[in-house]
Amino acid sequence: MTPTRRALLLLAVGLAIAILPAAGLRRAWPATALFWAGAALLLGADALRCPRRGDVTFSIDAPRALHAGGREPLGLRVSIATPRPLPLEAAIGLSDDLAAQPALRGAAGREPAALAWELVPSRRGLARLETLWLRWESPLGFWTRRIVSPLDRELPVLPDLPRVRAAAIRFFADRDFRAGLRIERYR
Repeated sequence: MTPTRRALLLLAVGLAIAILPAAGLRRAWPATALFWAGAALLLGADALRCPRRGDVTFSIDAPRALHAGGREPLGLRVSIATPRPLPLEAAIGLSDDLAAQPALRGAAGREPAALAWELVPSRRGLARLETLWLRWESPLGFWTRRIVSPLDRELPVLPDLPRVRAAAIRFFADRDFRAGLRIERYR
């Protein structure tokens, strides 16, 4: 678990309050102690309510094969065992044969969050889905947890036959192309 900016801001306010008794305001000691006790209680309660790694389930929907120069969707479904959705960020590590993809944001709870990247291969061969990173916040937003999961999936990258086939069909279906052709019968 790592603290968020919100937690660091709370601690910075606490340090500002802690300076008051040192600056000569002796009556500020009880307020300082009360603030730090409340902040510790708030941070501790939020840390205990933050979902653990076992509370997060995810599945990846990858295509069976990719086509060089084409685009195929890579789907991710994430659910977190919490009563209300929590902010979620997902990033994926891909091999050099695939274009880099940005991190995606969403909100996941008992209802799964559906996120999708576009896989764009640059050449034929084998492309790899290497690693998945998931990060989510605690209910009050003071902590984040993360999962780093190795995927180790290989996807074959084939020539872009569907696009070539579509261009050939358009080419041969054109009437101007067939102009001047004669049908001859040979015996």
